[in-house]
Amino acid sequence: ARANNITSDLLDPYSKEPDFKFAAVQVTKFSKPKEKIIVVGAGAAAYKFVTTHRQHNLTDELHVFSKEPFAFYNRVMLPDYISGAMRWEKLLKMQDDERALVHLYEGVSIESIDRERKVVRDSRGNTYSYDKLVIATGSRAALPRDYDISMDGVFTMRTRQDADRLKNYLAPKSHIVVVGGGLLGLELAASLRHIGMKATVVHRGSRLMNRQLDATASSLLHEELTDRGVEVFYNDEVKYLTGKQRVNGVRLTSGQVLECNAVVVTIGTTPNVEIAKKADLEVQRGIVVNAYLQTSDPHIFAIGEVAEFEGQLFGITAAAEEQAEALCAHLNGDVQSYYRPTLSMNILKMEGLDLCSLGMVEIPANGSGVGYEEVVFADKQKRFYKKCIIYGDKLVGALLLGDKSEFVEYKSLIQHQTELSDKRLQLLRSGKSGNALKGKVVCSCNNVGDGNLREAIQSGCSDFQALCQQTGAGTGCGSCRPEVKAILEGSLEKV
Repeated sequence: ARANNITSDLLDPYSKEPDFKFAAVQVTKFSKPKEKIIVVGAGAAAYKFVTTHRQHNLTDELHVFSKEPFAFYNRVMLPDYISGAMRWEKLLKMQDDERALVHLYEGVSIESIDRERKVVRDSRGNTYSYDKLVIATGSRAALPRDYDISMDGVFTMRTRQDADRLKNYLAPKSHIVVVGGGLLGLELAASLRHIGMKATVVHRGSRLMNRQLDATASSLLHEELTDRGVEVFYNDEVKYLTGKQRVNGVRLTSGQVLECNAVVVTIGTTPNVEIAKKADLEVQRGIVVNAYLQTSDPHIFAIGEVAEFEGQLFGITAAAEEQAEALCAHLNGDVQSYYRPTLSMNILKMEGLDLCSLGMVEIPANGSGVGYEEVVFADKQKRFYKKCIIYGDKLVGALLLGDKSEFVEYKSLIQHQTELSDKRLQLLRSGKSGNALKGKVVCSCNNVGDGNLREAIQSGCSDFQALCQQTGAGTGCGSCRPEVKAILEGSLEKV
């Protein structure tokens, strides 16, 4: 892209063609030397990295180490796996043909990094050399210090093993206390109710999803959960668990005692930075990286939940995938591609409820009157609520409850910082409704079925990115993108 900087800027006076006869240098396409790349971790970031890298490069050696015995699965959908709404096979991301392109070590963790020798040691005592090392160790469930997690009936929800343990532990009509009123806690509570369990949420805040929703949306969400039979305790915490070897209840700081059969803690996550600390890499809350996802060691990179960029941690799948793509471009010679902070997106996956937020969801304190505007449409009786936040004639945030049909459009407007101009008058006034779901659900974020995808493919859409943009599939959390790609490839093969 910068080749014109080193060639002559003269033009032929007759043909107006550039004068390429004389140049100071010869320009040839970048050819990347073969390297051995070790990836530590097998989550969303690692999956996106290895699949994207293989699209550009088939010569590098790729070695992937997964601490879990199951690699490359969609942990976002674990609540649906627990309820039985989604089979395990549907959570798997990597197909057999993709697995053949990497050296995959399942159930093997990397324990230490020798930066001087550029060698790592695994949990079995084996050592491996590397040219480049990618740390994608993700995060683990956060736990209060005073919880006795060795007691039967106390769970976190981070891995398939966690989900299987909970499924096998629950008896019919069990009562489960879910600690934390964030995305995972609410999705899990709804899934448990779906299979006939009693679910109670204990939330330390004064409203649900207080970082992702405003007060109105939180109130409407509370009504929805109450109608589904989920009880919520606000401004409260679990002081301690009751029971000896098996949990039989919790005592809240308010003094109330709840009898229960199990407790699931969903209060957030903690980045797995221990391996980086041992290697003396720069670590704050996460592993500090630059715009090329490079750590303080030029041969070591970090992506996903463990990476800290410009003082921020990004705990969403979309960020992990964008970081992986930026790193692949950098390693394959694209010096002009670099990572930019990912737009904050939060999508609640709950059957029968459309709810998402993008970017800013509330005007900053003292923000009204200094350039910020709100456009709001609400029908509280029908639990229909939409809000757009505008700053300097640009959309900077949106909240959609009851209908997410504008999600893809609003995401594009915010990401590209498009000046609204006449679009300002059309926000929330278009009267358009989203496309009806056809076939089996593939993308729960945007209500897209396999029928919608095949219909778009039959109409001539044969490019993966274009298919995602046209249908909205894969533009939310991104977890359905492997399935969308498989449907596209299968349909094209038939043609």
